[in-house]
Amino acid sequence: MDEQQAQDAAAKARMMQLILGGAFSMGVVMLCVVGAVVGTGQPNAPAGTTPQPVQVPGLLGIDPQHELLFLIAGGMALTAVPFSFVMRGMLTKAVDRAEQAGDDGTGARMTGFLLGAAFCEGPALFGGVLILLSGQLMPPVLVAGLGLFGIIAHTAMPVVKTERDPNLTRYNVGS
Repeated sequence: MDEQQAQDAAAKARMMQLILGGAFSMGVVMLCVVGAVVGTGQPNAPAGTTPQPVQVPGLLGIDPQHELLFLIAGGMALTAVPFSFVMRGMLTKAVDRAEQAGDDGTGARMTGFLLGAAFCEGPALFGGVLILLSGQLMPPVLVAGLGLFGIIAHTAMPVVKTERDPNLTRYNVGS
């Protein structure tokens, strides 16, 4: 593979990473927006009456029936997002083997990106569903935000070697 073909392949891999990262992110953002618009509205009151504000008991500021789901979602986010980076780093061995075989390791890095972003997307979508279920924006959006942060961080990590970092074997942040 000559230099021009290698640059074209690197540009295509980076573009694919950006497209997939944007798709992961937009799914989470759109679910949270729909949840905020649909889920947090006041319930319909009978004609001629004024809707009364809903009193929200519970330790975390959301109703007790959704509080357990929020704690589960928070636990998922606090474990899955950091583990996604650990798991992606463990794929460095696969990158090393690919490089020893004469490949540049882009395929193994792309696999690490996809797995890492998917690990972060699960809790983020769970947070969006909680917005819909609970009708509250604030506590569940923290879970969705942590997952979204993980997706964006994985998207920022390069999957190809660049001229700035030709010896990329670990996942350094930056492009």
